[in-house]
Amino acid sequence: MEHAHCDDALVKRIPSPDGRLSIAIYNRSCSAGTGLYTYAAVEETRSALLWSRPNVVCYLVTLGGGYHQLDAVWKDAHHIEVSSPEELENEYAIVSREETCENISIGYQLKVKSSQTLVDPNNLKCAPAQ
Repeated sequence: MEHAHCDDALVKRIPSPDGRLSIAIYNRSCSAGTGLYTYAAVEETRSALLWSRPNVVCYLVTLGGGYHQLDAVWKDAHHIEVSSPEELENEYAIVSREETCENISIGYQLKVKSSQTLVDPNNLKCAPAQ
């Protein structure tokens, strides 16, 4: 049985207001026919070990079916908004998404063809994560 090997290419890194964390957006390519993805994760910012990849605090969203344009903004230290200018082919292109990450609320502005924009109601209120 062949296991998929995946390679990640960093697209961009967005530091948090305090610099302790960052949002990293990656394009992932996997072997064994498992496909192409774009995903965002919150990572610890590490300056001491520049050659190693930072620890992942949590994954925010994964979009499947190819590479996608994805952006994220820290609204403040406890609120992130993730968006894409693309219209996704269908809701199944959103492989996974989280509503919170530790004490951070996550809002989404993702569009799906023949559908409304998917808006997280927590994003509108900017309520702290529970």
